[in-house]
Amino acid sequence: MFDKALRLRHLIQMKAQGDISADEQKELDDFIDRSQGNADLVSLLTADDGLELARALEIERKKAWMLIEPRFPAAFEIRHYKPRSYRINYLRYAAAAAILFLVIGSIYYFLRPSHSISEQKMVATNQRQPDAPPGGRRAVLTLADQSTILLDSSAAGTIAQQGNISIRKSENGTIQYIGSGKKLNTGLNTLETPNGGDYVLLLEDGTRCIINAGSKLRYPAAFTATERKVFLSGEAYFEVAKNSAKPFLVETDNGTTIRVTGTKFNINAYDNEPVERTSLLEGSVIVTSKTAERKLVPGDEATFNKKGYKLTVSQTNVNASVYWTKGYFYFSKAPLKEVMRQIARWYDVQVDFVDNVGDDRRIQGGLSRNIPLSEVLTLLKKYEPNIEYAMQNNKVLKIYRSKR
Repeated sequence: MFDKALRLRHLIQMKAQGDISADEQKELDDFIDRSQGNADLVSLLTADDGLELARALEIERKKAWMLIEPRFPAAFEIRHYKPRSYRINYLRYAAAAAILFLVIGSIYYFLRPSHSISEQKMVATNQRQPDAPPGGRRAVLTLADQSTILLDSSAAGTIAQQGNISIRKSENGTIQYIGSGKKLNTGLNTLETPNGGDYVLLLEDGTRCIINAGSKLRYPAAFTATERKVFLSGEAYFEVAKNSAKPFLVETDNGTTIRVTGTKFNINAYDNEPVERTSLLEGSVIVTSKTAERKLVPGDEATFNKKGYKLTVSQTNVNASVYWTKGYFYFSKAPLKEVMRQIARWYDVQVDFVDNVGDDRRIQGGLSRNIPLSEVLTLLKKYEPNIEYAMQNNKVLKIYRSKR
């Protein structure tokens, strides 16, 4: 196993340096083709923020336990990975990407179905091995006249007209509002994603929104007022088109308002989460609650506690807040129940914790959102071997302590 890990590191480093041979390229391609998770990791690690992901996942010997099977802890010299600069040097980036890829990608390479995995103990006859496909591009668009369009089954092209605004669906599933002539007030449209779905939306002003599972965004087909105001329930990432004369406002169900002119930020405002989080990547925003107002700079995250109505701001790794837009879950010492709420939304299942299991469990690490639920649970079980999972009635995922 150690030799295979070293071989993978060699292939990725040769690829990054441009010195990979035809045979080595084929070997790496074969590895990528073995699973969607492997392909997603290669794609992610060739992006500009690959080094940021490596830093965010805190790849060091003591913190890699969730990502590496226990028998491999010494296979990767990750304890030496200590980035000293935020500048992305090409070779240093390649080395960091190789380390991260080995840590996460080894899960998919070594833990194939050919390896024996113990059967989970069922607690009732109507329970089975838990599994569900990952989510995908699914959403419903509701127009101002309350007519609805099921986007995942709509053909590409113009799907609706709102005044002089055309609503078009691209081949890759993005919805775009395109205006011509004088803007008319046509009322609010609603883009709603179910559990197990997400979607990309381009508003009429050029603002790009990625809407996570179980979320709803209401917005005008055209921004005709003195401000650009939208309404969010759930989670969405925004890249706001700059227009200092017409601020962009996001109002959440929790009574907070995020005000910007042009910036990149993420809002997590799910009803079943105890706090609402606004994470700023670029520009500046002002977060206003009923009791306070805070201005954020890049790297800030505003946390609004729904019970105490307290609004606080702290510096954090805000890039981690948008890994979901790149196809990854990321957990930073997250309680198991919080982790399972994310998983439940994406795989469209209900979670039932038996006997308060999970109250004292915390998870650190990253997982692909493009693998079946069974693989996610297999990886989580390697971190928490005393917890069992079982599916009931094809919908309810029961989590309980092992009796072995």
